[in-house]
Amino acid sequence: MKKSVFSSMGSQDSVCGSGDGADLRAVVSSSKRMVVAESFEREGNSWFVNSHIPTDLTIKVEDVTFLLHKYPLLSRCGYFNRFNFKGANQTDDGPDVVFETFPGGPEAFVLIARFCYGFPIDLNPENAPAIRCAAEILEMTSALEDHNLITRSESFLALAVFPSWAASLTVLKACESLFPWAETSQIVRRCCDSISKRVCDGPPIGHDGLEHTTTARLTLNEPSSWLAKVGPTIMCPTIGLSIVEPTTSSYNSVGPINGLTLVGLSSEPSTALWWFDDVVRLRIDHFSRILTSIKSKLMDPKIIGQCITHYAKFWLPITETSGSELQLRIQSGADKEINWEKKEEKAIIESLVGLLPQERGCVSCAFLSSLLRLSMIFSVAPALVTDLEKRVGYALEEAEIKDLLIPSYNDGDGGGYDVDIVHRIAEYYLMQVEGDHVGKGAVGRLIDGYLAEVAGDHDLSVAKFQTLAEVLPATARLCDDGLYRAIDTYLKSHPSLSEHERRRLCKLMDCQRLSPDACMHAAQNERLPLRTVVQVLYAEQAKFRVAYHGKDKGHGCGETQGSPVPVDKEVGKCNCSSTKREVKAIKAEIERMKAKLSELQHDYSELQHECTRLNKHKNLSVWGFGWRKLKNSALFQGKMYLDQINETQENPVCSQQERRRRASVS
Repeated sequence: MKKSVFSSMGSQDSVCGSGDGADLRAVVSSSKRMVVAESFEREGNSWFVNSHIPTDLTIKVEDVTFLLHKYPLLSRCGYFNRFNFKGANQTDDGPDVVFETFPGGPEAFVLIARFCYGFPIDLNPENAPAIRCAAEILEMTSALEDHNLITRSESFLALAVFPSWAASLTVLKACESLFPWAETSQIVRRCCDSISKRVCDGPPIGHDGLEHTTTARLTLNEPSSWLAKVGPTIMCPTIGLSIVEPTTSSYNSVGPINGLTLVGLSSEPSTALWWFDDVVRLRIDHFSRILTSIKSKLMDPKIIGQCITHYAKFWLPITETSGSELQLRIQSGADKEINWEKKEEKAIIESLVGLLPQERGCVSCAFLSSLLRLSMIFSVAPALVTDLEKRVGYALEEAEIKDLLIPSYNDGDGGGYDVDIVHRIAEYYLMQVEGDHVGKGAVGRLIDGYLAEVAGDHDLSVAKFQTLAEVLPATARLCDDGLYRAIDTYLKSHPSLSEHERRRLCKLMDCQRLSPDACMHAAQNERLPLRTVVQVLYAEQAKFRVAYHGKDKGHGCGETQGSPVPVDKEVGKCNCSSTKREVKAIKAEIERMKAKLSELQHDYSELQHECTRLNKHKNLSVWGFGWRKLKNSALFQGKMYLDQINETQENPVCSQQERRRRASVS
């Protein structure tokens, strides 16, 4: 595969070579060769020039010392001209110039020194940003020498890097360690603009979505006064560079760029998402710049949303459902690496929330919920959390129960799940929908299912449960079976509730909106208050009367004041038909319920009678004891005998019949 090679044209000593195998390279050298240097050598932590002339300048870059000559650097670096260096007879063991931080570190300064001495240096997308920033700091302008290093590095960036997709990404990745020098040199801005332009223009030819074909050549697009084609080489005398053309003919034109045409290997065009895997590997600030530039060019918001989702999955623990383990790691905070990750991921979340398109439906509700969960873990700014809550509320109809199961990460909060945040999400949903739209039932089933899931939490208070259940209007539920299931689960998980709290919960559901299966279960549910059971039986009997007389023409699961209630397919098919078989089944069920109700009433009457009898017996116990004592006395027995004799004398017939009866009985 051919490689584009750049070399200086100023002297006979300039060298063109293939370098270390980089896809895009330039071998540049100064227009004048300094004869004082034979080679550069390193010994330990020091670099020195192998020359017959003693060195007179010591420069320390970070922790590496360079022993050099003054003239080569002073002639090309305006920065060193401001120093008053010591004379030859002065002795000082310390370095003359110290750079505590330097773009690219000692490796970049070695290339700068080699260039100043006239040695050829290799430029590639990895080191070109550092060389450009270092040349800016050292003031290597054309005022000191024509086509100094700033001019040459800028030419390499403009002709070889910015027109190339892969080279631009490589340079932008290299700029991550060059802050703020790369910003000052405008390298980051130009790379981001180039990448965003290529995204909007379409995939580069030769891009297969996974690998990049960075081999390219620059050919003359139209005649120009400063370019003259001589044989296989394009001569650029004004910048002192020559561009060696590859001889391969399997290239197709991509398009003109500043009078030149970038040519790449031909291949099949990719899809509209070809750039995702490349862009998501960039740092968040560079990614934000590129995406902001792409949004300004009116790209489809759905593609923007998909790219943000792709980036979040690459950098964030977006697949974690509970987040409890991650939260424990963050709260411990003993490890500096964990604290750094927390700051970095917090910055990513805040940037991604700010990049989300304003149009609805560009990102899924599941992704927004995961982003909201992570924002709670990493303590993102409250304004951004509120924005995410609103976005989840706007997309609540497509949400699932697991999307709302957000743990409570606040210290001191009583519950295992953050019910308050779901309540706010439901309120945001109601704020942006019309009244008729709420009655479709999807959100009602979602909230009821969520209540059933969190009802098992022993720390969930009755007030929070009731508040969330009442947040939706009655029209949001097609049937109250889901709400009954959530209430029953809560009563089962909280057996210590008082009778008042049980009635308070049961008032949340409408017994006339329960399906026959739910009514049958409620009639036998021992956890429900007796008053609620009676209401369920009464509602079922009322529905039977309507169905029996042929007035129930709807397909609802219950009826309120003669109006049919629609069906909830998830909690039970409540299709009450007027066929004889169903009427007979309902009638039999009503009879069984009547029998159970009569049995309950009979038991209640017996208990009431027994209570009355016990109270009466208790009041007459003292008088009964005195009466038995008087009855057994002789005086009372004698009086009873005399009364019997008198009665016999007055009614002899009766007495005779009585004796006969006694005789017959005996």
